[in-house]
Amino acid sequence: MCSKTMFFNFLIIISLITLCFINVQQHFFTLPSPLEQTLLFEWKTNSYAISAYVKPVSGEIKIDAKWFTDETVTVKQGLLTVTRDIAVVWLSAYPTEVDVGQNITIEVVVINFENSPETFNLTLFYDSNVIHVTPIVLLPPYSPKTITFKWNTTNVKSGVYTLTANVTVLKGEINTENNNLTDGRITIKPVFASSYWTITASFLIGIAVLTLLIILLCLRKNKETKLPQHYHALVLHEHT
Repeated sequence: MCSKTMFFNFLIIISLITLCFINVQQHFFTLPSPLEQTLLFEWKTNSYAISAYVKPVSGEIKIDAKWFTDETVTVKQGLLTVTRDIAVVWLSAYPTEVDVGQNITIEVVVINFENSPETFNLTLFYDSNVIHVTPIVLLPPYSPKTITFKWNTTNVKSGVYTLTANVTVLKGEINTENNNLTDGRITIKPVFASSYWTITASFLIGIAVLTLLIILLCLRKNKETKLPQHYHALVLHEHT
């Protein structure tokens, strides 16, 4: 009984015109003689005629049976569906508490989950107010893009706000829930707040120092009034 190692490949004819070789599945195995073995392959494709080929082994004479072609099967080509989906996957802001006029750095990460580049706008909001609109041009598939923006709060009223990043809803886009992402709250304080507390603290320190000086002066005067009479007479005698 002999055995040979067999090699399998596929020749695929596309649309009966284009000829190309595709290694769909390759297997090396030992097949004892004179047994036969059935091979099952699962190949997800559309409309093609499939041929099987066994590579001749060393010393083999009869090679005319190496090719086997199945009947041509026609399957209608389905419509190619493209699912458009862009998303905001990260949003952060720092610092989260500033005075009016100071800068807040905003960082956003967007990604394109489709198989072709997409162009869209990224809009930043504080509550319902627009901070900035950034055009994103031809973002490649599955390539996260980080956008960093410095927000100057000079013209923003003091208050507590919620930060939101939004990307354009594309035509035909079904999953739109990931087009928005909301960050935590940011606090913008009025400018006079810092000055007020600085002035108040300075005033209180001044009052405390003045009070301490008055107390020391009063203690000194009380001490002088309690000195013995002969001490005052001695002092007067020395001066005379």
